[in-house]
Amino acid sequence: MAVVGAGLTGASWAALFASCGLNVRVHDQDPEALSKGLQRTQRYVDFLIDHGMADQREAEAGLAALQPCQELSEAVQDVVFVQESVYENYETKCAVFEAIDRYA
Repeated sequence: MAVVGAGLTGASWAALFASCGLNVRVHDQDPEALSKGLQRTQRYVDFLIDHGMADQREAEAGLAALQPCQELSEAVQDVVFVQESVYENYETKCAVFEAIDRYA
């Protein structure tokens, strides 16, 4: 799995996938946003565990496998699913999808 965009929506998707024990790569072009998104993902997974919505063992395995990626090419290479979560701007989304097509 790859999540492109580490804001609120991207962190939510990453948390959902990680809480199921899946290997997730997270990319954001802004290093600070990537760092904050990974912290947010951890908090969201903890919430899911605390409220009985995720199996603790699976979620911890998913979090351990969570991989931050500075480069989009690294994030999307050889994954079976890409969740695009960049901000709502048509030109940006078009550019991101073109890049995903190029690297995936």
